[in-house]
Amino acid sequence: HYVASRLPNARTHAVWLAGHDLYTTNTRALRTDPGDVGHIDARSGELLCNTPVGVDPSEILVRSSGRIGYVSVRGENKIKELDLRGRCPRLTGREAVIGTMPDTLQLTHHTLVVTLRGTPPQISLLDTRSFTVQQVSIPGHTTTGHHWLSRTGRFSFVAVENPAGVAVVDNHTGAVLADYPYPDPPGGNRAHVVPDPAVALEV
Repeated sequence: HYVASRLPNARTHAVWLAGHDLYTTNTRALRTDPGDVGHIDARSGELLCNTPVGVDPSEILVRSSGRIGYVSVRGENKIKELDLRGRCPRLTGREAVIGTMPDTLQLTHHTLVVTLRGTPPQISLLDTRSFTVQQVSIPGHTTTGHHWLSRTGRFSFVAVENPAGVAVVDNHTGAVLADYPYPDPPGGNRAHVVPDPAVALEV
């Protein structure tokens, strides 16, 4: 049992384990209140620090180096970069307006793929070197859910809703290559998570 925030109205939405460091995104019961990123020592469970990052943070992703992270901040429609080299994560000041209600994150080389929970359904491709953004629309649905990458990172598999399906996006060009319907979705029209076997697919 780890404590991710000492605020009584904090709600942890996502975590990321990087070696012995555990990072959490903590929103608030009143989601218009500022949230934070928590840093926990995964060995001892000690909460080392909480860093305010903005309104309603959703997900965090840490680069393989362990030194840089990215957080999606739903309430501000932004991705923000974090320096993770110290005890307390520190906002670097680099940020991008990414689209409506950014949510899940996947990183392939220098491209951060971000799903957006707004309508119409879109994802965004963020170049982490220049912080420029390319938005990709996925027609025929109302919003996107979670996503995953192909083995090489070239393609994204994106859950889409109403009707439920999985869209395939080329992360290099931003082209939507395919849109596969769920024949009989168990959750109705809300396809929210792409199953793990998708990582074994290549197109």
